[in-house]
Amino acid sequence: MKNELRRLNFSDAGAEAVLNTDPATIPTLVPAEVMNKWLAGDDDPYYKLQRIDYPITANGIVYTESFFESFLNKTKERPIPGSKNGHEPFWGVRPPTDLLLVGGKIEKNGDGTGSVFFKNYIPKEGESGNNDIFIRENMTGMVHYSLVTYPREEIRQDEDGNQVIYCVESIKGERNDAVEYNLGAMKQVTNAGVTGEMNTYEETEEMEITKNDVLSRLNALKSNGEITLMDVAEAMGLKNQVVTEEHTRAVNAMKELEKMDIKNPVEDVKALNQLFEENAKAVRNAALVEAFGVSEKDESGNEKNLVLHYANKMVPESASGTELKNAIESVKADPIAKSLAGEKMDPSSETNVIGKAENKKANSTGPVLVDY
Repeated sequence: MKNELRRLNFSDAGAEAVLNTDPATIPTLVPAEVMNKWLAGDDDPYYKLQRIDYPITANGIVYTESFFESFLNKTKERPIPGSKNGHEPFWGVRPPTDLLLVGGKIEKNGDGTGSVFFKNYIPKEGESGNNDIFIRENMTGMVHYSLVTYPREEIRQDEDGNQVIYCVESIKGERNDAVEYNLGAMKQVTNAGVTGEMNTYEETEEMEITKNDVLSRLNALKSNGEITLMDVAEAMGLKNQVVTEEHTRAVNAMKELEKMDIKNPVEDVKALNQLFEENAKAVRNAALVEAFGVSEKDESGNEKNLVLHYANKMVPESASGTELKNAIESVKADPIAKSLAGEKMDPSSETNVIGKAENKKANSTGPVLVDY
């Protein structure tokens, strides 16, 4: 019964998908002479299978068919080690070897999509001790796995112009460590259950990585909405340099404007300025009419009130308040304006009353002083 259980598929209650594959149908790729050294004395070897459907995206990086091919091909040279205690958090520290990735296969759909199968061998004894409990954990669907690699990546643009990182080859440092349930590197189906979409653990940085590599990666993550400039600033301890007191005051001012239901202060200020200008123009025009009379147009649309026409030219359009009052007084004292007013003057009208001048009326015997 023990042998049979190792070869059957154990599904968790409610699981939507379970890997229904006999480990014997997945080839062992490790050279026979190497594999025999590990199998020596193990008459009942236990294999744990994984299946990952690709291409698959994790942490904004797309893992491609060529990546999984290169990763799996490494087993043709040597087993890929794994630790039952998960990843080693400190760079350069080698975790214990408790299991081995010894084979697998790829089922291609011919369009860059497909599935990769990984075949893990768990010996009775691992570097960190007896594996009996660990094997039982795998039998009962308590364990998931996470790949580790130093990859080769390419940055490409998608249809929307965003930069996307593609992992296209595994160069070195391959591992396949066991992790807690639902903390697997990628969505994976095993012969003991199915994971969910989780964070990816990845060892992708090399000592020779260049500044341009780092900047390209950051730009791609920003384009994908994975990080913000503030995230970068906080990680580098530069938050206070990026967000100054001036920025904070500006944000607080915006919040106060929002409380006053001012959605777009720039546009609102422009509209207010335009309203002020229109009001100021109306005040100016009313003052000119009061001082020099109403506008009169002939049939062709030409201004007949020449003194008003002249005043419009002499009084600045932006004049208001004291400036407007002084400008009007200057026009009243202007000889040209007085001359134009004299030609236009109607003694019986209040129009064009800007001073005193002599005007001879028809059949008069002398000059008449008229206010105009």
